[in-house]
Amino acid sequence: MLKERFFKTTAFIVACNVLIVLIASFVMQAATDELMPEPDITLTNVWARPAVQGGNSAIYFILTNNEEDDLILIGASSDAAEFVEIHETTHEEDEHTGHDVMHMHELPELVVKGKDSLNFEPGGLHVMLINLHEPMRLNDRVQFTLQFADRQPVTAEAVVQMSGD
Repeated sequence: MLKERFFKTTAFIVACNVLIVLIASFVMQAATDELMPEPDITLTNVWARPAVQGGNSAIYFILTNNEEDDLILIGASSDAAEFVEIHETTHEEDEHTGHDVMHMHELPELVVKGKDSLNFEPGGLHVMLINLHEPMRLNDRVQFTLQFADRQPVTAEAVVQMSGD
């Protein structure tokens, strides 16, 4: 009887401590989010390529940092795809054939200099949407969110079209 009561009391104390830790972590996260300022950026010429369900697409835009300080883009997200990554396409000469070869790779972070702009464009920087949940047809709209270090995330909308013109 004493053992059973001891175990019930111990389990109750452990459960209370876990609950206190969870509540504290939620409060700390909320306080941190409120302290982070929104980045002073402008997104223009925002568009995305059409693609089939299960396929990949890309979002393009011009990102202007209106702040004096540099901003660090650390990721992107969208409910439109299973995975979303910041990518860069580079062109290199193949040392054996001499032909131009394109390589695409994920960037873990990207510095946007203060008072400067970056062009996210075909053949360069882009937000890659991988394994689309639905087809992206011409004139559809897709929401995406850019995440910055030490700043609030920014959500924007891209129109699906054949080019950025």
